Amino acid sequence: MRRFRDSVDLPEIVVTPQNPTPNAAGPTVSNDDALAQFNEQRFEQYDSPPFLTRAVVVVDGVMYYEWTSVEVRLATNETPPATFRLTVSEQTDPGSTAAFRIVPGDICEIFLDGFKIINGFVMVRQVYYDGKSHQVEIQGCGETGLLLIRAATSQTGEFNNTPAIGVISAIAGAAGVGTLPVSGLSALPLERHSITPGASAWEEIEKISRQIGAFLTEWPGGNLVIGDTTSIGLVGASTVIEGYNILEAREVIHTMMNPSATPLTAQRTGNDQVSGAQAAQMIVNAAGNGAFAIASAATRSLMELPGWSQALMALRARHENIVSAMNSILVTIGLVGWQRPGLGGLWIPLADNVTVNSPMLVLNNQSLMLKAVTYTQDNRSGTRATLELVNPYGLNPISALQ
Repeated sequence: MRRFRDSVDLPEIVVTPQNPTPNAAGPTVSNDDALAQFNEQRFEQYDSPPFLTRAVVVVDGVMYYEWTSVEVRLATNETPPATFRLTVSEQTDPGSTAAFRIVPGDICEIFLDGFKIINGFVMVRQVYYDGKSHQVEIQGCGETGLLLIRAATSQTGEFNNTPAIGVISAIAGAAGVGTLPVSGLSALPLERHSITPGASAWEEIEKISRQIGAFLTEWPGGNLVIGDTTSIGLVGASTVIEGYNILEAREVIHTMMNPSATPLTAQRTGNDQVSGAQAAQMIVNAAGNGAFAIASAATRSLMELPGWSQALMALRARHENIVSAMNSILVTIGLVGWQRPGLGGLWIPLADNVTVNSPMLVLNNQSLMLKAVTYTQDNRSGTRATLELVNPYGLNPISALQ
């Protein structure tokens, strides 16, 4: 098995920066240097062959690019959030072909149209052949995939009076994954948090992130992004237009996913200040904020962690409402090409806002948040990007039908 490392060496290539528009300025984050580096890299393009207009996989300094089909997906709160699948009639290289075969465990970098999109590793290799063909498929994920296969650990297994972001960063770091928290996330401390025995790093991080209303995705460099849809700020905002650059569109509005309120119950251990019913019967109620919510509908949730404070419980209930609002609206847009129209660079979930200009949709001219993007390329459909857009809730509340 090959050892994990930060990156592979690339030949010296000319870099062409794009000029983003003023509304594509980066958000303010707790790690300004990391975000500045990301914003700079997002508009850097390796513009020499074989990078342009195709997917390139770099393994141990060797570039593989004769793929017959390409599928790369970046998403929010999926496990893992960055994945890829590529197929080929196996490429023939000079010298020994066997020496350059891609196998599980290989560390790789994925480039689309010259832009780096994934820093990760190969998980699966499938080979099929008969008398007429020889096909190879590889599947893999970004570095955050390590959080799924490594256990949640820390020096003591317990954190005391530590903000949730600090706990998440410590668990991710122990698994070998860097984090990029976005400013605006709650700094309220968890009075005490013990790691669940046997839980993976991702399971533990995802459970904690819900307590402060944070969502998880992956930056192209491999860092785990921890962001709140109401405070993340947007790196870029694009407009897609019916009859101009939209190939296909689908709009789904589901009122059953959008309650008008979310009561939340929790318990905590007692102490000299909090005891009895005050510790055993903690309740908060968060009002919904969706355009399509049913007025009398309400869900009831149980907090997964102790309710250390009413403020933390309110954040957890608010998160439940935001997820419900996001799930109530899904607009899927198919576009030609991988880059963002008018802005350049690739689409990144949580960082991009998209206005859909389509009179055929109820959500015409509404600003929606990019929840996921799937990049594809084959000899039948060409080069496409499929956007999955949802209600951004706090960023820009949906006003349609109101």
